[in-house]
Amino acid sequence: MSSCAAPRWTQLPAMPEASGGFIAGGVGDHLVIAGGTNWSNDVKHWSKATHALSRTTLKWDDTPTFAPWDLPAPLGYAVSGIHAGKMVFAGGSTGVAPSGLLGRVTFGDVSTAALPLKAVLAAGGVIGDELIVVGGCEDAAELAGLRRAAFAVNLRDGGSLRSLPDFPGQAFGTAASAVAGETLFVFGGANWDAAAGTVKNTDVAYAFEKSSNVWRRCKSLPSAVRGLSAVTLDADTIYLAGGYPSDERGFTDEAWFYHVKADTYTRAPRLPYAAMVSIVVHDGYVYCLGGEDQKKSRTDKCYRIAVADLLGKGS
Repeated sequence: MSSCAAPRWTQLPAMPEASGGFIAGGVGDHLVIAGGTNWSNDVKHWSKATHALSRTTLKWDDTPTFAPWDLPAPLGYAVSGIHAGKMVFAGGSTGVAPSGLLGRVTFGDVSTAALPLKAVLAAGGVIGDELIVVGGCEDAAELAGLRRAAFAVNLRDGGSLRSLPDFPGQAFGTAASAVAGETLFVFGGANWDAAAGTVKNTDVAYAFEKSSNVWRRCKSLPSAVRGLSAVTLDADTIYLAGGYPSDERGFTDEAWFYHVKADTYTRAPRLPYAAMVSIVVHDGYVYCLGGEDQKKSRTDKCYRIAVADLLGKGS
């Protein structure tokens, strides 16, 4: 392993394939990723493959314990989280149609059930026994269909749905989201600009309090950005990083801490590379995985940093 130029991040073996838009989570002794997209010869490909990084060996798909297992269909841009020791997901796309599945992924096994919810590029996360899904659209190629609707998927009874209050801001997609306690936070993303016929990045941030069933406005991001990622570090700190601020700036490695109680942002250690990455907390580390580093491009890079070091509390 080698140290990356960005302070304190440690480079790990590259992912088995370059990818972005996959789901990822810590499952037992492994960091598991599933699905995703990549490009080859100007053609976008959608994956149903799963891969696992061993916490012990820090190797991908380590043998002899590893045996390949796949999702039942390709999957990209779903909402996911951890529930009862399993990675759960809903929504997303197969590349040809919305994915109407509620899935559970463990090391070596995938189970799915039908779910009457079409949500691509949505935000969300697990609160208690529910997976919250908000925003997004039915078709990743039709961003004019972005919406404000929010739903709670019951993870205990097979996936029943209940409607939640609509997102208070404009219809959106590609936002960052993270759960702290019983609250889902949603940051940035993009809105559809009908006059321009394209998306426009936003800096808005909102929080959904499950206990009161109410959305509240949070302080806006320091700048508008879509495709950024978020992960909760402790009860009062969310790490926000990466994304695509504008065509002029391109992809970024910029990062911020959002302080929940104070409703403020401070600068945080940058990502080890500029991209729309996936970031995951597992076993005391934040992992920075793959992502879109250029238009029509994906990377296979993999780094990690101790949560304590990221917070400046390391030894």
